[in-house]
Amino acid sequence: MKTFGKTMGKTNSAGFLHLVGKFPKLNEAKLKEGVFVGPQIRQVFRDPDFEKILSELEKSAWNSFKWIDERSTTKHFTDQPMGNLPFLKQEDIQYFGKLLEDIDEDVLPPEEQKELKIMRLLLKIKNGTPPMRKSSLRQITDKAREFGASSLFNQILPLLMSPALEDQERHLLVKVWKSKWIYILS
Repeated sequence: MKTFGKTMGKTNSAGFLHLVGKFPKLNEAKLKEGVFVGPQIRQVFRDPDFEKILSELEKSAWNSFKWIDERSTTKHFTDQPMGNLPFLKQEDIQYFGKLLEDIDEDVLPPEEQKELKIMRLLLKIKNGTPPMRKSSLRQITDKAREFGASSLFNQILPLLMSPALEDQERHLLVKVWKSKWIYILS
């Protein structure tokens, strides 16, 4: 992206001006240097208008960049949830796989939104840092009525029954089970 950004920045082409408009918080110097982070690059990849406004030379360079990016992206980055979530182990995918899907949560029904929220909290408890675990456990306890018993049980029980669960992970999930949320729901 760096070389591509530098090339576009020299010419002040329509593609460069489109990026300036798309990322107003980045100054032009950074855009000219091609300083982008992963989420910004993904936004450009998904932008249907971007490729349409490129010149033939820029389009060729852009396609080369996309080809290199697709080939160099490792499984570690493609099989990880977006946002402020901890690393997802291979055996966790069957329980937290929905977090890998790139979907607009605003269009989902409320029940599925709750399910995703509970999944995020449980993943943070299971694989997160101690402060992340504490915060997530508190959120599950505080929002127990909002989540509902069936949603919580449907997420926690399969995790507790998993044979691939390590002792530390099992201990953390038992803490979730023994927390005040069951008392709150009764």
